[in-house]
Amino acid sequence: MMAQSSVGAVKPAKIYKKPDSKGILYFEEESFGLKYKTNGWALFYNKTKILHATKKKFWEIEFSKTKHEKEIKTESLYTQGGPISPKNYYFGKINSLYTISYRKGYIYMLSEKTIRSGIDISLNVAYGLSLGLVKPYELILQYRNDKTDSVFFSTEKYSSTNADAFLSPSTIYGYAGFWHGLAVKPIPGASFRIGLAFDWSAFDDNISSLEIGFNADAYALNIPLMALAKNHQIFPAMYVSYRFGGRK
Repeated sequence: MMAQSSVGAVKPAKIYKKPDSKGILYFEEESFGLKYKTNGWALFYNKTKILHATKKKFWEIEFSKTKHEKEIKTESLYTQGGPISPKNYYFGKINSLYTISYRKGYIYMLSEKTIRSGIDISLNVAYGLSLGLVKPYELILQYRNDKTDSVFFSTEKYSSTNADAFLSPSTIYGYAGFWHGLAVKPIPGASFRIGLAFDWSAFDDNISSLEIGFNADAYALNIPLMALAKNHQIFPAMYVSYRFGGRK
């Protein structure tokens, strides 16, 4: 009778198996995001309905701030001494522009993740309405009383009567701060954007997406942001945004 072999069973080699590319079926997405534009910044909320594997429909609401291309921060001449510490200001700026936008759009999938470490690439197109909020930009102006030879300060917004003082570095003491000039003027408009998004989220129920694209806001009226530069009615910009959230 032959002796039983003492050699153990050989462990089979590991074989890589490609995960099922179909994954789990999801119906909607909810996410938040941050956006940096060449002319400002934005925060947004996005709600998406998944129509099928290659197309999604969404709506989003966004709050943004838009800057004029000629805005240059200027240091106050009175940084040393004085009863209050002056803040740097934008010379020639007379208003700030904040915008609330509501857009609807579609997401077209250009590639689908085939493994969990892959990247989804999609084309996003959106359009909608916007409401521009024009907020006065106020400065602290320094005046001298010739009769008493004393100095006093006044917080003012730009007007035709104080234009000389508002645009004189020797009179400008500094920026008054955000909480001055809260009487905003609403101006209706329209908004459009198109972007290419890359979703590299490690798990299918998470969203972690970077998007680059083009954004344009157009208003019913010319927006007076600067006193000494050409102002605009349409504000085009390139942007990069980061979106995070989940699917269910």
